Amino acid sequence: MPSNTLAHLPTLPELRLMPRQCRLQEYTPQAVPGFAIADQFIAYASPEATFAVTRHLLAAARRTILIGIYDFTASYVRDLLVAAVQRGVQVSVMLDLDQRKGEPELWADLLAQGCVGVPAPSCASAEARYFPSCHEKVIVVDDNWTLVQSGNYSEASIPQNTTDGGDPARFVPGNRDMGLAVHSAPLAAFFTQVLEGDMQLELAAPPVAAWRSRRLNPGSPWPRPGPRKSRPRAFQAAASARAARSRCSQCSRPTTTCR
Repeated sequence: MPSNTLAHLPTLPELRLMPRQCRLQEYTPQAVPGFAIADQFIAYASPEATFAVTRHLLAAARRTILIGIYDFTASYVRDLLVAAVQRGVQVSVMLDLDQRKGEPELWADLLAQGCVGVPAPSCASAEARYFPSCHEKVIVVDDNWTLVQSGNYSEASIPQNTTDGGDPARFVPGNRDMGLAVHSAPLAAFFTQVLEGDMQLELAAPPVAAWRSRRLNPGSPWPRPGPRKSRPRAFQAAASARAARSRCSQCSRPTTTCR
């Protein structure tokens, strides 16, 4: 290409990415159990079916929706969560907030509408940095359904095709992503433990400034986790209700808290 051609190219805006090579705080790995599941499975793929399956399961939620996701910019998925809150469902979201376009505004709106929101404990966090990225895409519904998928909640990964399989007359193209929804209380309990554990890392972590101080003064001891920050009231209520249902799972007869 002639050198003078470059002068005629448009000037592109500077692209800034969240640095992912931060100093990580000490993390204790969790044990991952095995599961033998004989129950319902739903396999789905984008662009044809991810939104249709997601909408069906979120609309059917009656108690809780717990989400851990990396990218959330699709306003129509936000609308599903706000509708769930309005019918009394406890919605909790952990998001790897890295200031991508449209995400801070959507996040603020989710919180204003009554969702519980906790930033992921990644290098993007101002409070806790246990992982370079929190790249999971996991959704737990009513402590029974677990969705594990490759795609984020972005217009490219979950295009708004409301018909399962896609309507040829109104088909919205998008990325090829895939996922699996599994109906299993034990599997849901495991992923709930992982997600809520990561949320608690963010809520209970010592300030990042303490870790930076340790890096500047290598002889000083590693900072211990500081006093546990108070969890959002709604997050606390959801955890208490889940614990009550777990205790009641072995009830010999129904009770008012065993539903």
